Amino acid sequence: MTAENHIVVMGYGNQARAWCANLVDSGWTVHVLLRHDSSSRDKIKAPLKLVDWQAPMQGHPIAMLVPDHEIAGALASMSAFIPVGTVIYYAHGFAMTESSLNKAFPQFHHVLLAPKAIGTEVRATYVDRRALGGVYSVEAVDLSERARIEALTLKTARALGITWGPYAVGVKQEMEADLFSEQAVLCSVIPEACRLSFNMLIEKGIPPELAYFELWHEVGLIVRTMVDKGPEAFFHLISPNALIGAEKGRQLLCDEHFTRNMKSLLTDIESGAFAKEAAGVDVEKLRAETVARWQQDAFGRTIDRMQKDRP
Repeated sequence: MTAENHIVVMGYGNQARAWCANLVDSGWTVHVLLRHDSSSRDKIKAPLKLVDWQAPMQGHPIAMLVPDHEIAGALASMSAFIPVGTVIYYAHGFAMTESSLNKAFPQFHHVLLAPKAIGTEVRATYVDRRALGGVYSVEAVDLSERARIEALTLKTARALGITWGPYAVGVKQEMEADLFSEQAVLCSVIPEACRLSFNMLIEKGIPPELAYFELWHEVGLIVRTMVDKGPEAFFHLISPNALIGAEKGRQLLCDEHFTRNMKSLLTDIESGAFAKEAAGVDVEKLRAETVARWQQDAFGRTIDRMQKDRP
């Protein structure tokens, strides 16, 4: 095993656990760096190796897989223990961009390595040998070291399970695309449109089990078909009524007002307004409020019940 087959993963959340498991299965030695008071310390079992907080590092690449708003502070408290020239990986471009990490810590090589999936899917695609897409950027690395570190990054990506790409992008580009996709479609419109539609059907006497299948279970099946087959095949596969209804829904729902609000989301991301807004949000309070809202909603309760009934 060479030194390049070692990596330090900071954090042990959803994304970090997937990285650790995939890299271990690829034959890498994975060191997990956690704070002294971390509740995850007891979860680190062999072959993972627990690294003491603020202990001298050995120069292995470090994957910063803690929440974006914690990264700059963590680097500041650790920087004296990290050798000059260490490669620091980031799974998103947000912290790199908003905290100007390459300027704040010029002694390190800052690299974007972003699998395009949540942690559970990063792991599942590896186990199931499905395609996992990803992007990377070494634009913040000095030209004299760029080729070497790009080769190391691509090697790490392959060990992580990225088989689709990874494609070279700009760090700011990744940040903007990632935030916009979450705000405009993935984490807003999809779940909320499903919830509103479910409740409308329930009010009309539709059994909740039927509404669940139509507005939650089938979402995954439809999206998987869209992704696997592409739009041309997808619109040939759906029924005539689905095709006619899709066009009616597009015209009624995706109007100028919808488009204007989407553009507003993107403008706030590009201008930095969203980053300033996010800095003032109590994330754990918001998460708890969001979960509580879904738990109190008929749709959320039905989802929970149907998942328990699932064979």
